[in-house]
Amino acid sequence: MALTTAAKIRASWINIGDSSQDARLGVLITQAESIIEGICKQPIASASVTYDFTSNGDRVFVLPYTVPVVLTSLQYKANPTDAAWTTATGAIVTKVDGVSQVYYESGLTSGYLWRVNATVGFDGTTHVVPKDVENVCEEMVVELFKFTDFSGRENRLGLRSVASTEGGVMTTTIYKELTDRFRSKLSRYIARVW
Repeated sequence: MALTTAAKIRASWINIGDSSQDARLGVLITQAESIIEGICKQPIASASVTYDFTSNGDRVFVLPYTVPVVLTSLQYKANPTDAAWTTATGAIVTKVDGVSQVYYESGLTSGYLWRVNATVGFDGTTHVVPKDVENVCEEMVVELFKFTDFSGRENRLGLRSVASTEGGVMTTTIYKELTDRFRSKLSRYIARVW
């Protein structure tokens, strides 16, 4: 599931009247999503993940994810050299004070290697992509598009100033770095490190 669509970008951000650039915009959307995932250190668009951990014997283990988490299975190995994982039934993911955690009534046995198999991120239906994430993705796509040969490179979001002289041909265009602004907007979606 993509964080946005080429049609939304054409309608709201770029003055392209037809779908002639949709394939290119699709590639740029994928690139922007990768940048966002790099900033956030976790999948933002829905993706399958595995997360391995060891426990201290509690019933709860705090996960680093700040986006929706849907548990597929909880598995364990009593010994790291075991060939196969054993599935623990009855585990759930809960969210307390905005923090996702896996809960297992029987307890997460200390010394075992545990594995959470889950779907993490916004799927567009049950977990709708937040507008701030969608907006950052769209802004990134516009910026990336402006660097292609299919754009006049004017009217960039990061345009700070343009100076030009007519007779002497001196033209100076200054762009401000938008990465810090994007990182600030995405700060609540950055994975936690415990």
